[in-house]
Parts: sequence; structure tokens; C-alpha cells
Amino acid sequence: MTAALLALVAAAGWGVADFLGGRYSRGGLLVALLGSQAAALVLLAAVVAALGAPPPGPGHLLAAVAAGASELVGVAALYRGSARGPVGVVAPVAAAAPVVPLVVGTASGEVPAPVQVGGLVVAVGGIVLAARGSRAAGTGVPAAVAHGAVSAVGFGGFFVLMAAASEGGIEWALLASRATAVAVLLAVAVGARVLWTARPGTGARARSLPDRRRSAARRAVPGSVLVGALIVVADAAYAAATVVGHLGVVAVLGALHTVVTVGLAGAVLGERVGRVQAVGIAAALAGAAVVVAG
Repeated sequence: MTAALLALVAAAGWGVADFLGGRYSRGGLLVALLGSQAAALVLLAAVVAALGAPPPGPGHLLAAVAAGASELVGVAALYRGSARGPVGVVAPVAAAAPVVPLVVGTASGEVPAPVQVGGLVVAVGGIVLAARGSRAAGTGVPAAVAHGAVSAVGFGGFFVLMAAASEGGIEWALLASRATAVAVLLAVAVGARVLWTARPGTGARARSLPDRRRSAARRAVPGSVLVGALIVVADAAYAAATVVGHLGVVAVLGALHTVVTVGLAGAVLGERVGRVQAVGIAAALAGAAVVVAG
């Protein structure tokens, strides 16, 4: 019960963070991502320093680094696939990420109760349906499926690797994974600036780009701090849940963040929720209730 509740807290935190991050990223995706990840890193560094916990062994740190990299792969594939193909194809495929930890957990001997298995099946199906957009057809479908699959593997890998890293200490697992994400994003930002300034004919545009980015970064600070704090809370809740609960169960419940994001888009922005999405949301919530009760 404790693990399930912690996983639901993680889902709520990730869902709200995804919703807010999507809105803040309209002023620049890289700025929004880097800002929120950096804010999360600062908060985690402060927590680790306050707790004074010694770092774990290299094996656990390596797992945390891999978790951070895997999560970035999932995010990058999801955003790139959504930009180049139908979102209604990319999102449902990516929402199958809990299948990875569910298989890994079962293979390692962590078999949930029969009632929970039924609830997990219903929840995963509901998550996939809830992630569907109103348009699932059009050009670029094969590429969208491929990007969605890569995203699912990336997020699924994060679920598994973070669970392994948390065994050496939750705070250090979170700090190392977030530091990895910030380091990669900084490298991408520096590389993008170098490529931009090296382009012929950029002239004044190249010189004014840093000023525009600094202005965008300043405007994004409050939102980035909020998103970063939500990420820290969600990651911590998920890591704690994996320590005391079944990996597959925790990952499936954590993946309900998609349902939270879709629900917020409908409630706050007035976005229409299609019939398929409504059925998916109801199924996901019903499946989660069965898992918690079981």
C-alpha cells in the first residue's frame, strides 16, 4: 500500500511538471528543459548537503548516471517524434514504457498478486488509450512508431535503473541522475550555439542570440524552479516506492502521469478529451485502484 501511494504521488508530480513544462517550453524548449533540470539539481544538491549522507559505491552511481541518460533519451525521442509525425501515434507507443520494468520485475521473481496483475493490465491499456491524440493518422507513421518505441525503452530503462540506483541511497541516486541530465543538456546548448555562430551570414542575428536567450532564461526562472521542485518530489517518491514495492507495480502507477497531464489540459486549457481518451483515463484510474486495493 505504501509503495502504491508513493508511486501515485510520483505520477501526480510528473504529470503536473509535464503540463507546466509544456507551457513554459513555448518560449524555447532547450531553455525550459535546462532551466527545470538545473533547478532540480540545485535543490537536490542542497538536500544531499543537508543530510550529509556519504556517496554510495561506484556501481550504484553508475546506475544513477545511466538512469539520467536513459530518461533524456526517452524525452528526446518523444519530442522529436511528436515534431516529425502524428502525436497520436508517438504518445501511445511511448506510454507503453511500464512494460519494460514490469517484465524485468517479473523476471527477477517479483510476481504481484493475481488481482494486481489484472489491474496492471487494465492500467497499462488505459494509459496507452489516454495518451492517444485525436489524430492518429497521417504521414510519418512508421517513423512515429519508431520514435515512440525508443521513447518507451528510454523511460522504461529509467524506471529500472533508478530502482537499482536507489538501493545505494535515494538522495545520491537522484542527484547523480539529474547531474547527468544537466551535463548533457549543457553540452547540447553549447554545441547548438557553436553551430549557430559558425553558420555563414548570421551576422547580427548571431550576436543578438545570446541576449535573446538570456532574456528568455530570466522569464523562465520562476516556472523552472516550480517544475524542478515537482520533478524532485516525484523522483524521490518514485525512488522510495521502488525500495519498498514491486518494480513493475510502481512503474505502472508512476506512468499515470500521462493521465494527469491529459486531465489538466482538459480542465485548465479546455482541451477536448476524445471518447477514446476518456475511456483510457477511466480504465487507468480503475486499474490503479485495483492495484492499490490488492
